[in-house]
Amino acid sequence: GVPPRVSLTPHEYADRVGRVVPSAQGPARIVAELYTQERYAGRRPEGEALHAARDAWRDLRGIAISSLLRRNRRGGRL
Repeated sequence: GVPPRVSLTPHEYADRVGRVVPSAQGPARIVAELYTQERYAGRRPEGEALHAARDAWRDLRGIAISSLLRRNRRGGRL
């Protein structure tokens, strides 16, 4: 429910997601930070950072699915 804009950096988009869905703020920031490191600095997450990335992504997926299900029950748009 938070469409990306090409003008936003990964961190700005994560902040936007966090404002719309507060429970997603932490995981979105983790994903944005690790994405930025890999995409722009060429550093792939390893060890604890890789574990944190997987956990954050799993959390975000769960939050997104829950949000979609709640909207569908209320008859909202996707």
